[in-house]
Amino acid sequence: MQITAPSLRSGYFDDPTAWTEMQIDLFTRLLRASDRGDKKAQGHLEDQLLHIQSAKHANPFVSCSHRWSIALSFALFNDTPGYVLTIVGRGPGFDIAAVRERHGLFGDAVDHLVEFGVPRALGDDFTVEQVHYVQPFGRATEVVFP
Repeated sequence: MQITAPSLRSGYFDDPTAWTEMQIDLFTRLLRASDRGDKKAQGHLEDQLLHIQSAKHANPFVSCSHRWSIALSFALFNDTPGYVLTIVGRGPGFDIAAVRERHGLFGDAVDHLVEFGVPRALGDDFTVEQVHYVQPFGRATEVVFP
């Protein structure tokens, strides 16, 4: 099973791959301009970060969290069993939490997610190291990979 960004799975555009690349390019440019102190770019970056967290067709990142508890809450949503993946990579990906902190950007109700994004899909640069099968109501957690 391949784990991909929501924008690649969306039927919102004729060419999801081209749309995803455009979104990644937009984030790269906004981040560079923000790092140079461009206040307009910082405002646009803040808006785009909030937008991708509420509109899946626009999100070019596999959404991840630095916190086990956040991943667990998503896995157990609606009191159903699920999976928590430990992902390792060569770098931080697009560290949304760090970008917000560095530039003083508003995180609205999503800043508690301590989120980072893996561009496009898990693959060569980011891989699944371990998978836990988790169950609600205090039942045992089981390592199912490796």
